[in-house]
Amino acid sequence: MKVLFPAVRQSAFSVRFTPPKTQVFQGFPLFFLEATGLSGFGSYATRITFLERTKEDVIAFLKDRQQYPEAYKAPPGWYSGGYDPRSHHDIPPIVVKDLHVYYEELLARQPDVMTAKDVEALTGYAVSSVNNWIRRGYLKAFRKGSIYLIPKLYLVEFFCSVPFRTITRKTPWHVQTLKNFPDWDQCRALLKNEGGAE
Repeated sequence: MKVLFPAVRQSAFSVRFTPPKTQVFQGFPLFFLEATGLSGFGSYATRITFLERTKEDVIAFLKDRQQYPEAYKAPPGWYSGGYDPRSHHDIPPIVVKDLHVYYEELLARQPDVMTAKDVEALTGYAVSSVNNWIRRGYLKAFRKGSIYLIPKLYLVEFFCSVPFRTITRKTPWHVQTLKNFPDWDQCRALLKNEGGAE
């Protein structure tokens, strides 16, 4: 029985088991373009520019993952099917209290009452996600016609809650705020020790 491979797999197969061509442009061999399926994508310079940008993105990702491994690590039990977000994301009450103050300062310049679109613009989560949190009771809000009005106080409470902290696919804003929290907490502790904060 003859097995037919898709064109892309045939191309990758042939490139993988044939000697690479020696033509090199700015550090990228020609056979790499063929292996990635970019051999027919625009001009040669366009393809090289695309690969250079891709390489920069990969390097930035690897550096960020090395500096913040916890942001890319799956929680315990995630792959075995025994993942329980509440059991793996319990944090001490003192940390929750500090997190509450942190988000209050972070949202200090935001209006006292926000809409779902405002929350989307701030956090990067879609309006549908915000409305879903409200319907499930995770985020408190008032309804005015077809629009939800979210007091900033309730939004801060939601940011400190387990449902928000255990979101698996976090937005860049969410990841960045979690990264900045330890530094903010350390600075706050130093100010307290020096008598600069009450």
